[in-house]
Amino acid sequence: MINRRRFQYGVFDRDGVLIDSYAAYSQLFQKVAEGLDLKPLARPDAIRSVAGTNWHDSLAPLLPLKQRPLIDELMRRFDEGSQDITESAGLFPQVAEVLKSLKEQGMLLFVSSSAFQDHVDRTLEKFGIKDFFDGALGFQATSFTGKDAHLKIMAEKIGLPLEDFAASAFFLGDMEKDMAVSKRNGLYAIGITTTEPRSLLELAGADQVIDEHRELLNFE
Repeated sequence: MINRRRFQYGVFDRDGVLIDSYAAYSQLFQKVAEGLDLKPLARPDAIRSVAGTNWHDSLAPLLPLKQRPLIDELMRRFDEGSQDITESAGLFPQVAEVLKSLKEQGMLLFVSSSAFQDHVDRTLEKFGIKDFFDGALGFQATSFTGKDAHLKIMAEKIGLPLEDFAASAFFLGDMEKDMAVSKRNGLYAIGITTTEPRSLLELAGADQVIDEHRELLNFE
């Protein structure tokens, strides 16, 4: 099981980690971009450009100047469509049992997601896993709060400097950007191969890569 002397805190992404939603979000993003005639974004992998980022900062360089005002409409339509995904996406097998086991070990668990905050909250309530988490942070439409800021907020919540929190925490993510956030802030980066292959996660700096959630219970 996880070495409790090292890990006291666990941080989980939502999409592609707790729920099986990445493919549906990718299709939705492409469909919305096509509807707005945003050709540079109308491709299957385009959502990678915005995952975990400020959409305006990430998308503006990819679009002609005259189309940049459409980013807000893109966000609005994506938000509307993603509500259906939040309701239909399934929890990955093993997630509930793994969270339960980690909590029984005394760990504090958190969610850091680039999904809209209300979607994060509904997911945790829908699958009955809300009580496993000591905090869940998502995207705030009024002011962008990325995962770097989420980690600082989590550390402050339990009264620790970020460095001390990070030294005893792991971050479980499914994308290269998750590994980058984890490493940048000093957390132990764990990649799971639900979205990206092992090779990309390792290249992004993952300290460990797993294929199934229950492997979290076997760390030494």
